Amino acid sequence: MTVAELEAQWVWFGKSPGSTSDYEVLEGSSEPNTYKALSNVVWRTFPGTPDRIDNGPERLPWCTVSPARGQDRSPMWVVKIVEARGEKDGFNRAIVSARVFFVPYPEAAAAGLSAARLLDALDEAPLVPGAPVSVRLPDPAATRADILAEIRGLGIEWAATVAAWMLAGPVSIGGADNADRHTRLAIVDAVTALLPYGVRAHLTAHTWTGTDTRAQPWVSFAEIPGARRLAVNRRLPLPPEGPAADYYGVVTTFLERNGLDDLVERLAAMRTPVDLAKTRGLSGSLVTAVRDLDWVTRLIEASRNGTLNADELARRLAGAEPGRLKPDETRALLGAAFAAAVRGHTGCADAAEVFTRKAKAADAAVAAVVAELGAPEDPGTPDRDARIWALADRLGLGNAAAYVLLTGMGADGATPERMVRMLRRIGAARARRLEAVRDFLWQEKVVAGALLAYESEDRRQWLAVLDPDNASVPVWLRPYRILGSRHATGSLPTPGDAIAVADLTESGEEFTRVVSAFWPTFTEAAGNEQYQARLFAALTRRHIADPDTAVRIDLLLVVGGYLPHGAEQRRLSVERYLEAVRDRHVHDRVAFPRWAAAWTGLVLNPGAGPVSRESRLLLRTFALDCGDSTAAAIAGAVGGALENPGLYDTQILDDTWWHALIQYDPSLEQSRTLTRVRQGGLSLREVVDLWADSLCSAPSRAGVAVVGGTDRKPMLAAVGDWLRKSQVPAVAVFDALYGGLVARRVDGAQAREAVDGLRLAVTQGAWGEPEAERRREQFGEALAAEAKHARRHRRAIRKSKFQPPPAQPAPQGGAAAPAAPPARKGRRRKNEAPPPGPPAPPEPSGNLPAPASTADTRALPAGSATGSAAPGAAPADGNLTHGGRGRFRRGWRPSPPHVQQGATVRWKMERETLVARILIALVVILVGVIAVAVLLLSDDGSDNGSPSTPDNRDPAATAPAAAPQDPGHDATATTPKRPNNRP
Repeated sequence: MTVAELEAQWVWFGKSPGSTSDYEVLEGSSEPNTYKALSNVVWRTFPGTPDRIDNGPERLPWCTVSPARGQDRSPMWVVKIVEARGEKDGFNRAIVSARVFFVPYPEAAAAGLSAARLLDALDEAPLVPGAPVSVRLPDPAATRADILAEIRGLGIEWAATVAAWMLAGPVSIGGADNADRHTRLAIVDAVTALLPYGVRAHLTAHTWTGTDTRAQPWVSFAEIPGARRLAVNRRLPLPPEGPAADYYGVVTTFLERNGLDDLVERLAAMRTPVDLAKTRGLSGSLVTAVRDLDWVTRLIEASRNGTLNADELARRLAGAEPGRLKPDETRALLGAAFAAAVRGHTGCADAAEVFTRKAKAADAAVAAVVAELGAPEDPGTPDRDARIWALADRLGLGNAAAYVLLTGMGADGATPERMVRMLRRIGAARARRLEAVRDFLWQEKVVAGALLAYESEDRRQWLAVLDPDNASVPVWLRPYRILGSRHATGSLPTPGDAIAVADLTESGEEFTRVVSAFWPTFTEAAGNEQYQARLFAALTRRHIADPDTAVRIDLLLVVGGYLPHGAEQRRLSVERYLEAVRDRHVHDRVAFPRWAAAWTGLVLNPGAGPVSRESRLLLRTFALDCGDSTAAAIAGAVGGALENPGLYDTQILDDTWWHALIQYDPSLEQSRTLTRVRQGGLSLREVVDLWADSLCSAPSRAGVAVVGGTDRKPMLAAVGDWLRKSQVPAVAVFDALYGGLVARRVDGAQAREAVDGLRLAVTQGAWGEPEAERRREQFGEALAAEAKHARRHRRAIRKSKFQPPPAQPAPQGGAAAPAAPPARKGRRRKNEAPPPGPPAPPEPSGNLPAPASTADTRALPAGSATGSAAPGAAPADGNLTHGGRGRFRRGWRPSPPHVQQGATVRWKMERETLVARILIALVVILVGVIAVAVLLLSDDGSDNGSPSTPDNRDPAATAPAAAPQDPGHDATATTPKRPNNRP
């Protein structure tokens, strides 16, 4: 492919005749699988649809040029030729299709291609599916001639004004409604010719724009909201003060001096892409082209845009006469010479030195050095700053340049971050030789602190620049003397200075020395939220091998409300760590109890996780080894965290530890018991033991214990919480409690009274109203069952007339006991005495049998509800249970007398329920009596005329008495039924 020819990809954008779908890519030079992506590109840059196709200024065809990016991110032009083919879609609408061409910008710029010439070339190119089009480019000289003729035809002033307005924003050109698309593109070429050619790389130009466009053109011939409307062949207003007005002045000045042809040629050579939407104003290349009137201006501009000829600069600067240059021109030329010297041009370095001494332009040279130092760093020349400082030192201007540079930044209000970056460019090694840098840092505490921060790898070198051992250092630098060779401390620093020193400190002995020296200041800063973050960041980021320093830092964390790290996390010996805790108590007796209490609260906080063994050992050390004041202080913290299960580790926090705290807070004894019960992790036996111990006092001399007068509600509520978490029935708990009281030598009646009182409290709402209702029903059913059992027991004794046989003495001489009579086979007869056997022992437990759980009977007495049978008693499966009607069944045991008494007491407790039941029973009886009376009256009326018997009596009443039947005989087989006398 020659220079006068280029290839362009293309697509056909439209829809098939009769189609009801949306517009899409139908054909193209690429693969079909790329059509969808290309459709999106076309849609984003499509100029819209016309209101009228055949007439008016919006008549078809249109032509638009818009920017895009290729697959290699290179710029390209998207040229769309929008036209109507006379076809209609499925909705009877005219189809507006477009031929879209993708023209690479570099090839078009190299040929100086204009939009009008490109349209002519593309309009005639044949389209072959699957192959790009080849575009033959016109001669660049002919293109330039056409553009110059168009500019003169429109008016040079008009074209320059429109070009200046384009720097201010989008423009809309009016007065060309009758012009065709080629003429309109020629107008766009004429205006853009007075701008750098690179502007066209990102320029969007439409010969017309529809109202439904998706692209905002920068130049259009339709009225667009937000665009400046400029009419052809009209006197236009000048742009307002700003970049557009400056550009207009530069262009007109150049036109007056050099003419139109020279300007267009220079601007056409500026092909670097420029986006007016992002960079409005004067571009460096344009300023260079316009202001290139003499060698000073040309060299200055060339140095700014990077096209400087260093040899020419050195030659002209060496032969220049200082008196004939303006001060700004002198600074600019020296700056250009310094820049060339930095890039390694020795001729410019020599010329700058000669010119500086000849013109006595030390101030200008310093300004040039400062300007070079203030320029952004160049990755291509990493030693750039070093060369600048070398040249400044060569001229003896290094300290002056540093002073001007830093003070100028301070006067300009530069941020501390910017100052730090500049100082790092100078470097700590060079700054040690520049007193101006040291004096500046003495005055800028924030900048010096940033250089000494932990993230700074050369922070110790910058500390040497500050020279803290100097006698003239400011007050804020004196704490840093502890890091010097003399380790001088002086007075205590402020919290901010102390933290800065700790941040600068290395690990090891130096860090230990700093923590010890500034300990009072650190304890003050730890409780201040303003310093906490910096303090803990400075103290906890390094490894600590000294136990005393570790304890100090943990105490600071505690003061700040943070969980301490401890010994195991730092891989220290726990024993040495605890010994350091004891030593810290000795040295800080006043504040240590307060710290220990806060430490205890943090360790026992539920959010801190389970209590470790190390923490338990620490709590034991606080209570037993750190004095009475510390034990008294942590007693309150323990009392507020009794819910923590870690407090009940009896291996470390044993009774000795608890007693040491209870003597300062007696309420811990009961609170500890209640908390253990509420947690729900105890068994029934353990709960009963704790409950019984809280109820009864110690046995007296007579060996009898009594139920004390302490408040029973807290323990009762705790047991209620335990029951909600366990699966044990409440009745079993009360029965087991009765056994526990009896086991502690409490009188049975008193124990029963205490248990009944607790039951009554539950029914009255001690466990909550829903629980009280449920327990009333449960206890009511149990009491009713007990009362029914007592009545049946008394009736069975009365009817059976059973007398247990007296106990037989054991035969002398170890003879065997007489054998029991053989058991009678079959059913016993009525009123027959049961076979003799050992009497059943009395039941001391309660009126409800407790569950026979082997896990919960350790503290219960033998023979109780949850204990084993008394010696000599019959086994459970050999007891006789009364079954009613003179007969007995296995498993029966006579109830003790206190059962009836207990039932009476409990029926009094339920008196309201009994009264209601009696009233209901009376109503039922009354209704029954009325019903029987009505029935008898009806029977008397029906039996008067009955012909069944002469005297109207029941035949069964006159029949002889039946002979006694055998117990196994069925009485219903021989007893005559009462006849039915009713009709």
